[in-house]
Amino acid sequence: MLNIDKNTPSWKTENENNWMKEYYATISKTDKRTQQINWDYLRNIDIEHAYKSFNDTLTIILVEIAPVTKSTLNMNILIRDPWMTKGLIKSSNTSKILHGKTLGKPKYRSQL
Repeated sequence: MLNIDKNTPSWKTENENNWMKEYYATISKTDKRTQQINWDYLRNIDIEHAYKSFNDTLTIILVEIAPVTKSTLNMNILIRDPWMTKGLIKSSNTSKILHGKTLGKPKYRSQL
């Protein structure tokens, strides 16, 4: 059960509920799928082959149920810390740009 605070935005609790539902559904699907497999054949082979076969089978099941996806985060939208306002983020980005421009440029010219 989620503890819902009055100050917590409703979209956050909805996203957490959706995430939890997906998580438990994935666990349930994995459980059902692994119970359908007859694992007795693992007893008749040596330990290395048994582990490899078990690992391969479990990997296939997990890739079917929960495939690995690559996701990217937009740093312009992502709020790093709650106290980072839009103004602070803009200032930080400007500072990074100015620092990048000064790299490789000596501050003082050496006198020859």
